[in-house]
Formats: sequence, C-alpha cells, structure tokens
Amino acid sequence: MKRQIIAGESSFARRVIPLAAVLLALLLPAGCGLEKPGTGENPAAGQPSASDPAVVSRPEAAVQPDRVQITETVFSDTTVTVSWNAVAEAEGYEISVERSRMGADAGSDTELSETAERSFTADFQGASLLRLQVRAWKTADGQRLYGEWSNFVEGEGPLPQGDFTYAELEKLEFTFASGAGAWSTELYVAADGSFTGLYHDADMGDTGEGYPNGTQYYCRFSGSFAPPVYVDEYTYAAPVRQLLTEEEPEQVEIIDGVRWISSVPYGLENAEEVLFYLPGKPVSELPEEYVSWCRYELFEEETLPFYGLYNQVDGYGFSSAQVVFDRDDLVKLFRETAQRSAEIDAAFERGDMDQSTMNSTAAERYYLWDGLLNRMWDYFKETLPEDEMKSLTAQQVKWIAEKEAAVKAAGAEVEGGSMQPLAEYGVAAEYTEARVREWLETYFA
Repeated sequence: MKRQIIAGESSFARRVIPLAAVLLALLLPAGCGLEKPGTGENPAAGQPSASDPAVVSRPEAAVQPDRVQITETVFSDTTVTVSWNAVAEAEGYEISVERSRMGADAGSDTELSETAERSFTADFQGASLLRLQVRAWKTADGQRLYGEWSNFVEGEGPLPQGDFTYAELEKLEFTFASGAGAWSTELYVAADGSFTGLYHDADMGDTGEGYPNGTQYYCRFSGSFAPPVYVDEYTYAAPVRQLLTEEEPEQVEIIDGVRWISSVPYGLENAEEVLFYLPGKPVSELPEEYVSWCRYELFEEETLPFYGLYNQVDGYGFSSAQVVFDRDDLVKLFRETAQRSAEIDAAFERGDMDQSTMNSTAAERYYLWDGLLNRMWDYFKETLPEDEMKSLTAQQVKWIAEKEAAVKAAGAEVEGGSMQPLAEYGVAAEYTEARVREWLETYFA
C-alpha cells in the first residue's frame, strides 16, 4: 500500500497572512486589489460546503479558521485513519474522501462528511485509490465560515482479486485467423503460463523451379506470460514475459516440392501485454478490433462463449476451442456438426433469408466443418505413425490447393456482387465436409 503525506505550511505563514488581508480590506475601497474568497490558490477556501449549498460566503470582517494540519495517518488493508491538530475556534471539521476505481467500473466519486472529533476513518469500499483531506469550520454572524483544505493524504487499496489461472486454458487451442485463405496461428497455454504456437500460411500458386507444389510460410514459437492481473470480473491482463522463435525469419528450404519460408509469430510478434477474456463477458464490452477478428464465432452471441485472447498493440483477436484428442469425442462432434449443417441447409431451402443473412449463414456452415477438420488433424498428429502423417500432410497440401482454386473460381463467376461470399463459402463448405467424411471413413470406420 502506498502511503504519502505532503508536508503543510509553517504556522507563522498561516497566522500572519489572513491578518494582513483583513487590515488591507479595512483600508482599501471595495474592489481595489483584493481577491474575492475562493479565487486564490485554493478556490474552496472560505466558500460554502458542497454539502450545504444554502450557506453564503464569509462576512468581510470575520477571520476564517486556520488550515488543518494532519498529524498522523494509519493505513490498513481496508481503511485509512487520519488525525489532525485542534484549530482555534473551530466548531467542527469537514472531510472530503475521493475514491477511484479501476476495471470495468472505472471512475471516481467524492464523499463529504463532518465530525466534531479530530480523527476520521475512511473505508476503501472496493476502490483502488483513496484521497482524503480535511478543513475546519466555524460560525460567524450566523453564517458558516470554512478554512482552507489540508493537503491530501493518499493511499492505495488492495487490488481486486479473481480466481482465474492458466490451468483453465490447458485443454484449449487459441486460433488467430482471417476466416479466408489458408493462414492461421495456433497457440497453446500451459498451467504455468508458458506457451507454444505455430503460424502457417499456404500459397499454392507461388511455384518455381524445384518447388512445383507451392510455398508454405511457417513459424514455430514459444514463450511465457507473467502471472495474470485482475482487470474486471471477465478480464485479466498478462504481460508477455518471453517470446522466442525456433528459426530466424526468412530462412528458405525446399522439401518434397514445397518451398518452406520461416516467418514471424503472426498475431503476437509485437505483443507487450495481452488480455484474456473469460466466457460470459458481454460482447458489447469487447473492443471493436477483437470482435472484428472473431465475428463469425460471435455471430448472434450476446456474451463470449469461449476464452478469448487480445493483443492490444496490434488489435489482434484469438478465439479458443477445446482441443479434442479422443476418438469418441470426434465422432460425437461430427454428429453435432452434421446436424447443424442440415439445419442450415433447411433454412436455405425455405428461401426466407435476405442476401446478408445468407452470406453469414453460409460462412457459419463452412466454419463448422473447418473446425471439425482442424480437430481431426490435431488427433492425427498425436496418433498416426510419422511416415503415415508425412504422407497425409502431402495429400493435404494438394487438397488445400484444389479447394482454394475451386473457391476462387466460384467467386469469380459473381465477382464484385453481393452473392460472392455466398458462392465462395458454399464451395469451401462442400469441399471441407467431403474431406471430413473421407477421413471419417478411412480412419474411424
């Protein structure tokens, strides 16, 4: 907890200056060089309390109470207690307590209280910062007259705590992707905050001598996040403590007719701190940049249905999904995907959707099958023998090239029109569903 008391002025200055001002007021005509009360360094001095707006300004011949000096401050985890000197002729003391909050309800408010004692205890009440000051008052000619405020006493409250830990993320795969094309970044976070990841991008049309099967960009990386810091109920901040790549960028190698070029960890390369969003966070409270990257996963959602990761520096958003390595889970997921896909087909047959809705619904169907395809691929990486996985990888590279060519051709037929997304997503979904069913028959029969 931060503890700070700013030293006050000397007692000589406090007593002499008000007396001089009174003598000048008696000698000079009205308006000749005297500041009105409250127009000097402390605008509140000599003015009515905010808690008593009916009180008028001080009588000209009255001397305001001395400025309060805080003599002792006691801090605890939940309160700040201040004590001060006795001010001559003071009938009471007014205390101003300003509380500042952080997180989703960030802001501040000020509360005024009064006491006849010479000490006061203020509670943080969930605030992260508390600022407190005191002034004396007395009655003159039936009117309340205030002295100057004391200097501030400032204290930091206990940081709000949550129960989020990285262990909650162990079974998840975070994905950063555009939703179009073949590139994506996958990230896996361990219980201790360390992480590993892979960025990959395929350009099957970029061929040349020695690499007729196209070009692949990739980056294998690892690192660690510092312990998560509570921001609000559904948000935690995590500084990026370390980020390393296995290969230097721009290294080129040709393998089995494919040119491989090492790259950077796209999505995290400039990250200094990321935000983790927990399921249940209102979508309306998410940054627009994050929502734009996860727009299809958040389609018609009011609250976040998954854990999210947001790179604040570049405005990049990752969504998450459970990593499935169990055969029975994949079969179950296939049945759920096929059922939802059939519901989407039935909606198209009814013919009651406008073009925009048809485009977004076609995108949803594609991402359903593409998500299952990726889960199956993860399963193969963990279960297939190395030589069989190499063969499947080569087949997949060719399949991706065929799918992209078909999607491009379908879009070209209605290029620039409102139906272009519908045509492209429709073909992509057909190719991907067929691939999933082929793998199901081959590896899960």
